[in-house]
Amino acid sequence: MQAFQGCRVLIGLVVTVTAMVLVSSCDATSLQYPTVAPTVFELDGPGNNVDDPCFWFDQENPAGSLVFVTTKDSGLVEVFNIATGEFVTSIKGFGRANNCAVAGNLLLTTDLKSDLAEAQPGKVKVHRIPGFDLVRSFAEDTEAPHGIDILTLPDGKQRVYVTDESDASVHVYDLASGILLRTFSTGFGDGIEPILVDDFHNRVFVARGEDEDRRGIGVFGPDGTLLREFGAEIFANDAEGMAIYACGDGGYLIVADQNKTKAEFEIFERVSLEHLGTFWIQNGDGEFTDATDGIDILQAPLPGFPSGVLAVCDGCGANLPDEMDLVSWDRVASTMGLKRCPDGVAAAD
Repeated sequence: MQAFQGCRVLIGLVVTVTAMVLVSSCDATSLQYPTVAPTVFELDGPGNNVDDPCFWFDQENPAGSLVFVTTKDSGLVEVFNIATGEFVTSIKGFGRANNCAVAGNLLLTTDLKSDLAEAQPGKVKVHRIPGFDLVRSFAEDTEAPHGIDILTLPDGKQRVYVTDESDASVHVYDLASGILLRTFSTGFGDGIEPILVDDFHNRVFVARGEDEDRRGIGVFGPDGTLLREFGAEIFANDAEGMAIYACGDGGYLIVADQNKTKAEFEIFERVSLEHLGTFWIQNGDGEFTDATDGIDILQAPLPGFPSGVLAVCDGCGANLPDEMDLVSWDRVASTMGLKRCPDGVAAAD
């Protein structure tokens, strides 16, 4: 596939046809992608400038599982029940809450403005779930922390990866202590934000910076070695939120292509990183999810989401309304001809 001057060749999966359909156009507005609809919930809490979601699965009571939503302009993280969509509470004490990740019963959130008077100290804040008490903070060596994810090593130790927008670097910390272990440069320019870790394949994905002329995503080893880049010809806009839907050692990498009118969600094969297709998301009123920043996937079966749930930011930044859209993976799978893998295991036919 090639892209230039806004021209793009799309290979899309169409649910009513088993064959691949090839569409070519030099007018980006004329491209038509399959639409996943409707959204199950549109979560709209008290915060402004919604950015990033992350999930917590309640092992003892799955119906009590939560989704966290960062809000950059309100100094808080919103908390919702996944199964019902009900607002639970807000976690305060942030200057500018940006990205989040969950490790066990710990919520980790980057804070871009931790020096504000109302903010608690620390550029990465760690809260305990479900009480939401502040456990500790770290990453004071970063200047502008954005993306965050956690790598679990074979021995069970966990490493926290944080992108620093100020110099396009990644900082790696020990989760248990918050001690800095290493930093590495990505060379991806100003504005780098999202980062995603694939434990099974020992890969760290970092999207190129928002201010870069080049687009796409870099694949790094855990030590910071650049292994390859991909997607430069696929993304028409900034590559933003990234999430993995696992099916054994395979599955899919989903990446938000941040179109301000209709966010495009790109699907890549998890291992080969071959581009498989693109879809839009639409609510029951016919409005498309737009300007998407953060996304996340939970694969644990929940009421209303038997094969998992995809959360995507809608109206991120200055776009309004700003909310977090939740859609069942079953709807994504049906529309795009993808596998259903609750708990990361392929469902029986």
